[in-house]
Amino acid sequence: MERAGAGWFERFLVEPVALYLEHALKTRVSGGRERSFMAGVLAGQRDQLSPELELAFRRTGTAHILAVSGLHVGLLVLVVNLLLQRLKSAAWGRWAAVALTGFILLVYTMVTGGAASVRRASIMAMVVLTGAASGRQSFSLNALALADVIILFLDPLDLFSPGFQMSNAAVLSILLFNPRLNQLLNRGGGGAGRRIWRFVNSSLLLTLAASLGVAPLIAWYFGTFSLIAFVANFPVVLFSSLMLYALFGMLLLNLVSAAAAGVLGAAAQFFAALALDSASFFSGFPFGVVNFRPAAFELLLFFFLLPVPFFFLVRNRWKEGVGVLLVATNIFVWQALFFPPAASPAFLSVNLGRNLSFLFSSGFESIQIDAGRKPSDGERIGRQEAGFGFSSPSALVQLFSPDSLVLGAPSRHHVLWSDSLLVLPSVVIARPAGRVVKLWSRRHSILMASGTGSLQKSELFRADTAVLWIYRFGLKQQRELASWLEYSRPTHCLLVPGGFLKRVDREMLRRFSNERPGVEFRSKDRQMVVWADERSVFGGSEEALRDLTVDDCGNLF
Repeated sequence: MERAGAGWFERFLVEPVALYLEHALKTRVSGGRERSFMAGVLAGQRDQLSPELELAFRRTGTAHILAVSGLHVGLLVLVVNLLLQRLKSAAWGRWAAVALTGFILLVYTMVTGGAASVRRASIMAMVVLTGAASGRQSFSLNALALADVIILFLDPLDLFSPGFQMSNAAVLSILLFNPRLNQLLNRGGGGAGRRIWRFVNSSLLLTLAASLGVAPLIAWYFGTFSLIAFVANFPVVLFSSLMLYALFGMLLLNLVSAAAAGVLGAAAQFFAALALDSASFFSGFPFGVVNFRPAAFELLLFFFLLPVPFFFLVRNRWKEGVGVLLVATNIFVWQALFFPPAASPAFLSVNLGRNLSFLFSSGFESIQIDAGRKPSDGERIGRQEAGFGFSSPSALVQLFSPDSLVLGAPSRHHVLWSDSLLVLPSVVIARPAGRVVKLWSRRHSILMASGTGSLQKSELFRADTAVLWIYRFGLKQQRELASWLEYSRPTHCLLVPGGFLKRVDREMLRRFSNERPGVEFRSKDRQMVVWADERSVFGGSEEALRDLTVDDCGNLF
């Protein structure tokens, strides 16, 4: 189907190619989850992948497989150049091959949505191919720099995109470290067994080189560090690469022979199943992922000091290399004394389209309430955590999010529907009713409730900050809400209109909030940021919270 406003290039080239890819996958691949995986890897249609599988790739540090990037572009260029090998015997043929390859990459870039990683890889490939056609040597670092200059010229805001930063970090790390790692650990010749070992070892070293650049950024944006990424990447990347080889062959043969394309489609499905099973297997390791979010100073220090010890180790100057590592480790340990972290807000709302997530901080621990409705919501929540200085959440509380997202999010504790109480060193989490949650610490407290009918006039339903979801707002609901606000007197109150709230009721709710100080009507382009004050709601004093025990909280119900 043609999109309104699409140009002739999209209508007559991009959209037919996209439809051909979709039709070929539907007719030649029978497995549902394998076909969704192929669509995500080949054409960037990640929305078809189940949240559980996407979470498995994140936990194993192999989520880069799901992004159309340099691997896909490299295989496509390889296949195209093999088909045009005879054409490159003459000078004019070499330039014709470069032009045709560039045209194919342009179409493929638009089919995949024009992601920064695809644009960067395509520009790098064209720089290398142009240099080869002109008889001049091309340098990979120069090609990467030129690709970045072109991408940022077209859209300067790509510089702040996590995908742009991670793809550049991975490629730069591979270019700088992978040759030296192979030189250090893959020395000497040997027979067939030695060559096989070098192939396997080279693949592992390639993964290690990419991880050196990407892992700190993953920790910075998502607050997690995968301990099994180095091991899990080898089978997942291997099987995904074999799947892509079979897929490209299937797409070409499908033009001339349905039977031959079916054979390659079955092979691609087999390798896709192996890649998915490998990711699921490694994601089940209980200690495969740790919660860790470096500070900005630590991140910069890592990238600044990483090449120095590596330089010494490659040149067999082990004493100097180990000495630099020890100095860097001491800087990481002691820098917190001189650069204390900035204080985080006591409460923060995170807009996720129609949905919301919330972050609560006691000053020592952070709590996350809800994880959105889709896996990509976790990325925005992670960016908000980093931007406002929240630590990795000690607990994740379920309010509206599905079980798969809540259980899959990195956190030491998960408070589900069946859980009524969790006492942490500095935070107490209670669920006095079905869709009611209260959190309090020494410096702040919050109450979240769904519907005015769930509100009660009791100490457990009082808090400094309140978030209320409103689904009906007739006279009865107005009286219930006004009476509860008069009793509890929260300093801040956020009213969230339900998706099916009538327009008349919505306007009445907006007017109700405007007439009361401290009460705010939820807006998708604003977020609530509450800083801690000295007021303590629970029991009227800090001693009440300090002496609180599990049994005491249980008796509240």
